[in-house]
Amino acid sequence: QPACCFEYYAPDSMSSTLVDKIMFGGEDEEEDDIMKMINDMSYSTDLNASAVVKAIKTLSNHDIYTNIVHACKRLGFVRPKVATELLKGNEDMMEIDESIEAKASPSAIVDQNIDQRMEILRTNLTFVELTELLHIGLVSPLHLQRIIDFIIQLLQEKAIEDDFYSVSKICDALIESPCTVDLILQLYTPSDLLGPLERFCNHWTSDQSINDIDMDEQTSNRRGSKEELEGIRLLYNKFGKIWNLVVSVVKRFKVHRDLNKVFKESDGFAYQFFSRGPFIYGQDIQDDRIEGQINSWLSTLAGRGDSLDNLLQTTKPQDLLLMAPTIIHRCILLYAQGQIQNDTLMGMASYFQKSFLDFTQMSILTTLCDELLNGESKIALACLRLFIMSSIPLSRQTNLHPILGSLESLLEYKQQETPFLRKEQLEENEILIKEVSELVNYILKNFKIEKPAAEDQFHTETVTTAVTPDMLFEKAQMMFRYIVKSGRSMFMSDVDANTNSLWDNKPTTADQHVVSHYLDMVLFETALEIGGSHWFVTMIVSEVLEAGKSGGAVRAAELGSCLLSTPLMYSTNKHNNSIHLLRCLLQDVLPASLENCAQQNMSFFQGQTLGVFTSDCLVLMQDKNSDAAIKLGQSFFETLVIDSHHSRKRSQQEQDGSRFADWTQTVTQSAVWRGFIKGLMSNPMIEEIWPDAFI
Repeated sequence: QPACCFEYYAPDSMSSTLVDKIMFGGEDEEEDDIMKMINDMSYSTDLNASAVVKAIKTLSNHDIYTNIVHACKRLGFVRPKVATELLKGNEDMMEIDESIEAKASPSAIVDQNIDQRMEILRTNLTFVELTELLHIGLVSPLHLQRIIDFIIQLLQEKAIEDDFYSVSKICDALIESPCTVDLILQLYTPSDLLGPLERFCNHWTSDQSINDIDMDEQTSNRRGSKEELEGIRLLYNKFGKIWNLVVSVVKRFKVHRDLNKVFKESDGFAYQFFSRGPFIYGQDIQDDRIEGQINSWLSTLAGRGDSLDNLLQTTKPQDLLLMAPTIIHRCILLYAQGQIQNDTLMGMASYFQKSFLDFTQMSILTTLCDELLNGESKIALACLRLFIMSSIPLSRQTNLHPILGSLESLLEYKQQETPFLRKEQLEENEILIKEVSELVNYILKNFKIEKPAAEDQFHTETVTTAVTPDMLFEKAQMMFRYIVKSGRSMFMSDVDANTNSLWDNKPTTADQHVVSHYLDMVLFETALEIGGSHWFVTMIVSEVLEAGKSGGAVRAAELGSCLLSTPLMYSTNKHNNSIHLLRCLLQDVLPASLENCAQQNMSFFQGQTLGVFTSDCLVLMQDKNSDAAIKLGQSFFETLVIDSHHSRKRSQQEQDGSRFADWTQTVTQSAVWRGFIKGLMSNPMIEEIWPDAFI
């Protein structure tokens, strides 16, 4: 169940005794309980004493201003007397009355309580204590960083000690408090969190921990499941906690774009798993060693082979993660060919709902979505309904949005197909449509996913709707063009319409004047990632040249240079980072565009617009901490022909093997070239950064 209401910043976290006391208890306690706790050392044995709960509740009620003052005071930026003056009238007298000892303040009480919890966790790590410590961090911003620092340090220490059970418990607690994971990655890089887990993901096997004993059983039976785990099943469950956290972080924070910065072993299981994605043995890849294990699993799941525990003993969890999509795929094929009955299929699939195998569900659900759209839709839908609509809950980190997208795509296809079906096919099609609709509604209702209003009537200012693969690049270019045309005013100056007429080409009856030229960074990011740097830079240059002819030149140069110099990706990608985009502009797109412009006799002003854009890119990219852009600019300026009286300069090969263009006489004698040089020279910052640029 949810831990608490939105007031405590943890709407999606698991409940705990501490949170229950904060929310529902302690209202009728004596007012002097805090002083009693300070004077009575026996209170220290109860980490959730009423005085502690009151102190935490007091801190949680502080507004942002009060939290800032307290944080500055704790860091020594503000003297205590100044803090007292600043807080007068903002909180009760206990916080600002200097006659009360400092140790009686709520923050001091919580500090003492955190010290006790940390000491206990160092000697006896339990899931309950971990969860309550994380909840204190969510409720009290003053103590959040201290708690996060401790959790990261504890995780790293336990990983170095090769303490499998402790690492698993930390991962389990973080999975049950997803808000904390978000906050950790505001203060630390993904490698700080995932680095200690890499060795377990790559190399852990059950025989390494089979003889270890874990006295904490708090994680075994808390999600409504009645199964008791022990032996090999418990070990698989513990490994699943580690893997589920890794999957959650990789997917939510797009770590797959920069795996080499997070995982050190490029040939390790974790790196290879996320770089390749799920695949089907016998279809996408051949492996005789794995084939034997797949057949053993199919026999066992069908009730004809060895016991499941014996099979788990001989199977590495890493191998099972790779095999799971193939096992489900072959179950579907066996059912489609009439070799197994429906009950057998559902029984085989249901094994992966068990808590000790739920870490395989991510790749299984992906496979089912592929099968839903490209294979046995009816059977795949039945399996999806089993995983989602049964009484056994999905693992917390499961992302249902791709499943919803697949279901809605299938639903639309089947509805369009209906008029062309024969009578005997209509009934089966209607049943499928009904079942898909039921599953979609079930997901929306039970997983609290809000479906937006009709796309043709509602638009946000930051999200482009109805983008499909065949129109992604067109819409990205249209967005750039309309922003350039409309300027920075609130409404379009020359296109008095709503967003439908701009993006979706759908008729609308709405007459209201709406914001029509928003900037959707996700659209540009997606276009860059899929189209690549060459397409992205070429699109910007073509729009800058168009603006030089039809208006909006300055805005086009500003917007284009900002898009090129702003990192659009979550993490640096060597192919799509800003330096690579600048290199692509200077060495590839710019020479080709100017050659084409000269042949078409484009105007001086178009060249000047392109020069202003290029100078803006160079200036924005120069960085005091890195000379990469400065060196790139220096090489670019060395090859320029400022006027026709200067001899043509030959470019030199760069260290990476690339080379700048040699400008032809056709280009250097054109009007567009003279405008380009004029635009470059118009930025005074160029000669400050590159003094010899135009000599």
